[in-house]
Amino acid sequence: MRLIEVDVTRTTSETRALLSDFAVIGPPTMIFLNVQASEPPATRLVGEMKAGDVLASLEIARAVV
Repeated sequence: MRLIEVDVTRTTSETRALLSDFAVIGPPTMIFLNVQASEPPATRLVGEMKAGDVLASLEIARAVV
C-alpha cells in the first residue's frame, strides 16, 4: 500500500488537470484506489474526516479486487 499526497493549494494547469481527472471539487479530498487503480464506490472522503471514516474507506478499498 502506498500513500500519495498531492498539494493542490497552488492553481496551475497541472493541478487543475489532476482535480478534473479525479473529479475533485477541492481540498481536502481523500481518494482510495484499489490494486487495479480504480476507486471503489463509497470510499471517497471530502471535507473534515474522522479516523473511523478513513479506516472504513481503506478497508473497503483493500477488500475490492
